[in-house]
Amino acid sequence: MVCWEIARRMKPFSDGEYVKVCMVKAAECLFPNQVNIRKGFEAIQLSARTVTRRVEKLTENIRQQVDVDVSNAQFVSIALDESTDVCGSAQLCIFVRYISSESLIREELLQLVSLSITTTAADIRDALIGALERRSVPLDKVSSVATDGAPAMVGRVNGLVALLRKDDRFSHFKAYHCIIHQESLCAKRANIADIMSTVTKIVNYIRANASNRRQFRSLLGEKDSQYG
Repeated sequence: MVCWEIARRMKPFSDGEYVKVCMVKAAECLFPNQVNIRKGFEAIQLSARTVTRRVEKLTENIRQQVDVDVSNAQFVSIALDESTDVCGSAQLCIFVRYISSESLIREELLQLVSLSITTTAADIRDALIGALERRSVPLDKVSSVATDGAPAMVGRVNGLVALLRKDDRFSHFKAYHCIIHQESLCAKRANIADIMSTVTKIVNYIRANASNRRQFRSLLGEKDSQYG
């Protein structure tokens, strides 16, 4: 449980020894007359190496659960994002969304793949297919692919989506442009001053006279809005 919390909160694995000291001190304060409790905490192995091994086992267990759920899912949706890390290496993030055996919609990071030299659509396609095959994901179960809208992803002829549709191993799937990237593109193009100027004009028009305000309140009432 301690190793799980350390990993979940993204803390250094060396913090396990610090947590152990805290537990021993807490036992001495809360149970001063029960030496066995303190000795029990002292016997817990929480060195950095021990935490590393346990987190690796947790990771492998989660990986196996995801593999089983994805292989049993009727359809799988994929989201891709290619970017460069702090070391200048190109990384391809592959996310999957599926309905688990418990009838729950799950979204998991399937794999992080390094792209060695170039990041063309063919490179991304090969990396994607290789990751899906390594994780035993049937290609014909892919029902949709979401990308960032870059030319290498959505090019009409040589884009990733076009290349995947030419591959007979994939069934007919939907292609989507990630809404987060769409919002980012809109934010880069939009000018907040223009937006606020339009909002100010609308507010001033409504507040200009009582008739406008009454009509606006009537509209809000029809829409069951609590504002205005």
